[in-house]
Amino acid sequence: MNTSAIEITDLLPQKPPFIFVDRLLEFGMEVSLAEFEVTGDCIFLRDGVLSEAGLLENIAQSCAARIGYLYKYIYHKDVRIGIIGSVRNLVISALPPQGTVLLTRVEFMAEALDLSKVRAEVRTGDRMWASGEIVLSLTGIQAEFEK
Repeated sequence: MNTSAIEITDLLPQKPPFIFVDRLLEFGMEVSLAEFEVTGDCIFLRDGVLSEAGLLENIAQSCAARIGYLYKYIYHKDVRIGIIGSVRNLVISALPPQGTVLLTRVEFMAEALDLSKVRAEVRTGDRMWASGEIVLSLTGIQAEFEK
């Protein structure tokens, strides 16, 4: 499903300047795709490149955007706050420079209770920036959005 017209702040509990996804391009129960442009005002930009922490946060927020869509538009519930429970096999091939548009593919491999095991790839065209697996845990806390 094409979801690119949805305001990303409706799907994420994070607020600027801590947003590392510009839009959820595609939603799927197993695979979703998110987009993020590395801009000059990004708080994890160091010496003109997105840091390792920025890449990991992009992966986590790409997952959060998919989960936010699921909760808001399918379950008709409030978006929940999640935390990274673990990171495995994270490979950072290179750090993307300012101006790069990242496409982050997240594949939800398993979901049980409030845990999700996810495989992710961050790319620009054929260029792989990062890949790995994370486990996310949803907290009992619901995100509060300004009305």
